[in-house]
Amino acid sequence: MKKLMSVLFFSLALVAIVFGNGIDVPVKVNNAFKTKFPDATEVTWMMENGIYTANFMDKDYAISCSFDKSGNWEKTVTELYEEDLSEEIISYLNEEYEFPPLLSAEKITTSLGTQFSVLIEVEKVSEDEDEETEITNHLITFDETGNFLKSQILK
Repeated sequence: MKKLMSVLFFSLALVAIVFGNGIDVPVKVNNAFKTKFPDATEVTWMMENGIYTANFMDKDYAISCSFDKSGNWEKTVTELYEEDLSEEIISYLNEEYEFPPLLSAEKITTSLGTQFSVLIEVEKVSEDEDEETEITNHLITFDETGNFLKSQILK
């Protein structure tokens, strides 16, 4: 799981470096970022549709934090490890999906609150031996206390 998280973060960082070169981050945005994350180092910036996103590591966690051009914070996304998920989330996954492989997990914080999203791989074994096993990815969202909100199958 840690390898997957590292690969995801470094892929994101590479994209930020390739597409982020030459981004002029407004002073208001940079100041707001430094106020929210004063200890962040090795920050890479991306800008899309007027939203500035800083990508960086904090201990073993990949974090993306977004601001509008005026420096107003929009959201923070923190990549999580399985052991970071609440007992409620783990219990739901085990009951509904029987110990699914966890592909990724995130804590998403906005001004409206915090949610957790978990991407899992679900294997559906066909009863017909001639048919192949179907594997789908499910993105499942929980509220800040670990209550299920929604599930979506990704194709």
